[in-house]
Order: sequence, then C-alpha cells, then structure tokens
Amino acid sequence: MKKSTSIICGLLGLSLVIMIHEFGHFLAAKLFGVAVPLFSIGFGPGLFGVRIGGTLFQLALFPIGGYVAIAQKELAAQPYLIKMIILTAGIAANFLFAYFLLLFFRFRQINIRALLMEASGKFNDSVIGPIGIISIISYSAALGLTHYLLVLASLSMGIGMFNLLPIPFFDGGQIAWYTVEALFGKLPESISDISSTIFFVLFLLFILFITFRDVRRFRG
Repeated sequence: MKKSTSIICGLLGLSLVIMIHEFGHFLAAKLFGVAVPLFSIGFGPGLFGVRIGGTLFQLALFPIGGYVAIAQKELAAQPYLIKMIILTAGIAANFLFAYFLLLFFRFRQINIRALLMEASGKFNDSVIGPIGIISIISYSAALGLTHYLLVLASLSMGIGMFNLLPIPFFDGGQIAWYTVEALFGKLPESISDISSTIFFVLFLLFILFITFRDVRRFRG
C-alpha cells in the first residue's frame, strides 16, 4: 500500500470512529424529541448539505471527524435520566463498535494483543496526540485489514473512555455538571463559562505538548 493511501486510511479511520460517537448522540437525541439542527461531517464552513427531518447533514471544508449540534436549551429541559442517556449514547456507540469488532477477532481466534503491539509500531506510549493516532492507524492500514480494524476497535474504546473524563467541554463534563445540578440545584452559568475556558486552555496546551512530542518521535 502506498504511503499516501495509508495516510488517507488513517484519516478516514479516525473520522469513522468520531462519527460513530456523534451518531450515537444523534440517535438518542432524536429518540427523545430533542432537536439536532446540525450533523456535520468535518469541521469548518459547510460545502454542501441536505436537510432531513429538521437536521442539516453537511460536509464541511475539513472532512476529518465531525460533530452534532444538539439544542442545548431543549437538552437542559429534559429529565435527568434522559439527559444521561443522550450524553452517554456516543460513548455507548464507541463501546459497541469496539465490542463487535473484538468479538469478530475472538471468533476467528486472532491474537489481539500481538497484533495490536505490531500495529502500534513506535507509538507505544499510553498517551499520544492526533498525529500519533493517525500514524498508528495509517501504519496498521499498511499492514492489512485485520490490523486496521483492530486499531479502530482500540481507538473507539479509547475515545469512549476519554469522553467519560469530567472535562467541561466533553461528555463527561456535561454529565458531571447535570449530576451536580440534580443534587444541589441550578448552578450559575458563570461557573460553567469560567471552568470551560480554563479547561479548554489547559487541554489545548496539553494537545500541543503531546503533538510536539509525537512529531519528534516520528521524525526520530
């Protein structure tokens, strides 16, 4: 497989896992009648799209990953249990995707641990950035379909678990916020705004750090 092809497979694999996560949120929100104005494949300005059932499905300028825009006021007005179902639906979708892939490997009696170590190549740390993730997926694609799917399963589990962290702008942060409100009552919006800003800056610095480390490792 050509290097350019494997890189494209890496980008597509990462996008697939992210879109599975977002599709889980989308289905749960629709199930409970919460509006989802936008389902975007990629980020940036929309290139084109089609509106179906009150949702604009669009392809954006940078088609890597994507997101869903759930009506936050409608979500906040839902009972606590429904909020939790919608917020955890993306995580559940990631876990289910990984489970069925791993079940397939187990059925075929494939040595999952050995293949995953081989597919990880030089990126064998527990924490890697976007470049490291895409590099692993690209490398696994060059090794073959089995390695590629196994890495996608591992990535899907990782994204699911990562979203459980109580960081304000992730699912875990919203889960924690609504749980605190359910226990102690409505919290001032200023607390959410300040904490989101602080964590966003810290998270951005963290991403820059591990991306720089990945680049150094990759070039080395």
